[in-house]
Amino acid sequence: MSIGKDFPISDYYRDNIVDGFTLSRVGSWWSAILIIKDPKTEKNILNVYQWQLTENGWKVRKTFSFKKRKDLDAFVAACQELVAKFSLG
Repeated sequence: MSIGKDFPISDYYRDNIVDGFTLSRVGSWWSAILIIKDPKTEKNILNVYQWQLTENGWKVRKTFSFKKRKDLDAFVAACQELVAKFSLG
């Protein structure tokens, strides 16, 4: 079975999921991080998704993408710095 069957993403990307991790799935909300191989460029994209379950199925409410490793590294470093400050409060 393809990992794409587990996440409610578009058919365009569904069979191109390299890996994925659910961050949270509570009530009608689901958030996850997915690595997707872009069908056109063959390059990996890291996407952060948030879906909401509606009467018509899962709908994307927010998405955020990283196409360059340097941008992802900067984001992770900033998160680590903020997490350290968050823990102090």
